[in-house]
Amino acid sequence: MLKKDFIMDEKELKRILEKLPTKEDLKKTNEKIDKVEKNLSSKIEENSRKIDENSKKIDENRKRIDEVEKNLSSKIDANSKKIDANSERLKRIALQVVENRQAIKKIEENMVTKEEHREVINTLDKMMAILQKIEREQIFTYEWIKRIESDVEKNKKDIKILKEKLNI
Repeated sequence: MLKKDFIMDEKELKRILEKLPTKEDLKKTNEKIDKVEKNLSSKIEENSRKIDENSKKIDENRKRIDEVEKNLSSKIDANSKKIDANSERLKRIALQVVENRQAIKKIEENMVTKEEHREVINTLDKMMAILQKIEREQIFTYEWIKRIESDVEKNKKDIKILKEKLNI
């Protein structure tokens, strides 16, 4: 009965050892993590730059729209007869202003804020901490298994000596 249990435990141990990552696997994982981190950092920087550029464009468009509205108001007051004659043209301009405002509003709604950006960075930092912890645990687990293997080998030798003495 003990012999059978021992064989099952040894097989189980071998199965576990075969599933453990090698140093090369850990190195590849670290390289992948580094690559992902660099990629994400560059994308974040690029998106941040684009956000800044878009923010400037939005401000410029707001100023332009404000100027257009002021110009239209003064022209309306000064040229009421022309407005009657050109009502169709004025409708198109007004629709464009509305469309621009809606477009700007959509841009503002979809823009990433600094707080949201900070949340992304904080999440990435947490993920990196978890990955580093997992890596450290893998190293400790590997060393622990090496010690267990050493003990198993010693136990095998002791069992063999006992069997010889007991003539089994």
